[in-house]
Amino acid sequence: SLTTYQEIISRCNVFYNYQIQISDASGCLSTSNISGANFKDQTAPDPAVNGLLDSVSVNALGQSILGWQPSSYADCYAYVIYQFTGSTWASIDTVFGINNTIYTTTSTIANTAATNYCIASLDSCGNIGVLGNSHTTIKLNTTYDVCARNTNLTWNAYQNMPLGVSHYQIYCS
Repeated sequence: SLTTYQEIISRCNVFYNYQIQISDASGCLSTSNISGANFKDQTAPDPAVNGLLDSVSVNALGQSILGWQPSSYADCYAYVIYQFTGSTWASIDTVFGINNTIYTTTSTIANTAATNYCIASLDSCGNIGVLGNSHTTIKLNTTYDVCARNTNLTWNAYQNMPLGVSHYQIYCS
């Protein structure tokens, strides 16, 4: 007969009491003493349920717009937004709420350079998951040749599209 049990604590700073009960064939019930303690979740969100970034776009103002699927981690409290600056990932903001999965930067850096972003889940105890996959904005550059009367468009490749990039569409206004 099994005499051990393991419970995963996913709440922050909670007091739990436990008691064991067993009944026999005659209907008699035997109970254990009550044992309890204050428990704290010290486990970071699982990277497999992190809430993975799935798109990064640029709006007309040059602000980056990030989108991701909600985390399936039950205790996801928020998402920390990271931007790659120079040689390191820097936290730039936090989005609260498991179902809040869109973020627009206040910076217009996307007008001047391709920018890398990623996110990580944060639980209610302040435990942060590992950084998820990164995505890079597309930075379009144009050069106009007056003599040849043509425009050359160049851009960086989009990185980490979940199903890959099948093609790019070019629009003109």
